[in-house]
Amino acid sequence: MKKLAAIELACIIKELQYLENSKVDKIYQNKKEVIIQLHKAGKILLKIIFGSSVFITNKKEEIEPTQFCLLLRKHLSQSRLESIKQKDFERIIELKFKGKEEHILIIELFGKGNIILCDNDYNIISLLEKQIWKDRKITFNEKYVFPKSPTPNLFNLTEKELSNIIKKSKKENIVKILAIDFGLGGTYAEEICLKSDIDKNAKSVDSKILFEQIEELRKLNIKPIISDNEAFPFDLETKKNKEYVKTFNEALEKTFIPEIKEDKRVKSLKEIADKQKKQIDKLQKDAIKYKMIGDKIYQNFNTIEEILKGINNNKWKYDHPLIKEKSPKDKKIIIEI
Repeated sequence: MKKLAAIELACIIKELQYLENSKVDKIYQNKKEVIIQLHKAGKILLKIIFGSSVFITNKKEEIEPTQFCLLLRKHLSQSRLESIKQKDFERIIELKFKGKEEHILIIELFGKGNIILCDNDYNIISLLEKQIWKDRKITFNEKYVFPKSPTPNLFNLTEKELSNIIKKSKKENIVKILAIDFGLGGTYAEEICLKSDIDKNAKSVDSKILFEQIEELRKLNIKPIISDNEAFPFDLETKKNKEYVKTFNEALEKTFIPEIKEDKRVKSLKEIADKQKKQIDKLQKDAIKYKMIGDKIYQNFNTIEEILKGINNNKWKYDHPLIKEKSPKDKKIIIEI
């Protein structure tokens, strides 16, 4: 499953705005995802894949709820989803809920991913995973602090800021500057260069033409495609073998392939089956080999019988052109036939 780029996250968030004012019915969790079951003129399943993606689905896996899942149910059940938005140009989603109390659910889609439940003042109530860095701490009874952004907010970027960042960048070419310094990722950096008709390997470029394409991108004119089993919110010129779909959400759901992990018992049975198959193959090969040997013995039975009689009657002092080796001590004769 692909990890959503910041611009892709902006597109799926745009499509999910209709979820506002829906009611939380149930919440499910497994090792890879949390699913929030909402109700708004029907059941809606919002799938959150840890560190990867978010979209609407029609499938859920019911397993024994974890402590984190139970806490989400306790604080969010029967509340209403007031808003769903992206934090600036980050891979972070903010869901605001209102029930007897107000809560904020923060979904981080970078790194391993995390889900953090806060009160309306961003005090952490519960979290999927405790994480501590030098300059940031996500743990119980702490205030949630958004990470410092390494990239500018593309939605507020001016042409002058674009030009200044390009000039100051230590990256060797424009495609890397767009991909890394502006947080667009390789796919969209390549697309902007192509549509701007600029050399992606150059560093000195016309920032005005470049800015026009960035402005076009941030309009979020969604025309989703699937290419090589990957979902994209735009009809990208850099992609081939395109399948057009109605929504980006549909593209994400169609290309989502869950990671299937076998339990120990299934794995053990498969290993036994593999060993048995190898043993059967060996026995089949041995059967062919021994049949060939048997056929040879049958064809030369009279000669073999003559040699054996000669050995027995002469107490091993017997020679024959077909005898290659004989060992009275081991009572072994090697005959070439």
